Amino acid sequence: MNDRQLTVRTKLTLAFSLLTCMVLLVSILGIVSLGNANAAFENYVNGINARATLADKILAAVDRRAIAARNQVLATAPRDADLEKEAALRADREVGALLGELTNAVREGSGATDQARELVRQIGAVEAPYRPVARGTVEAAATTRPAHAHPK
Repeated sequence: MNDRQLTVRTKLTLAFSLLTCMVLLVSILGIVSLGNANAAFENYVNGINARATLADKILAAVDRRAIAARNQVLATAPRDADLEKEAALRADREVGALLGELTNAVREGSGATDQARELVRQIGAVEAPYRPVARGTVEAAATTRPAHAHPK
């Protein structure tokens, strides 16, 4: 078919149809790309970032447990020592709960690497023998008051 045989109306209709198809194609491509970006962001928020946040909470709870145990030993008033003991035991329970959550997140979560699983396993391996020691230290500090902790 020759270009000269087409009417202006037919030429305009073909051009408009071609432009409409191009706009639809670009729109579909944009929607698919947006869906992929949303999925990647959701994986980050619910996967990597969630696990990193849990690891940070574990670190904070371990620090609170150690600080409370230290403060319990250094407390001069029995009431203060009891408050610190309770804080240490509460932080210890929190460490256990958070470590369980992190273990489940790595086991069940999508996108967890073998390295992440190994690191969580190592954290659990370090914490397992340390938790009884930490609780024992807190209990021993509650029953045995050092002489330097009593006011003179």
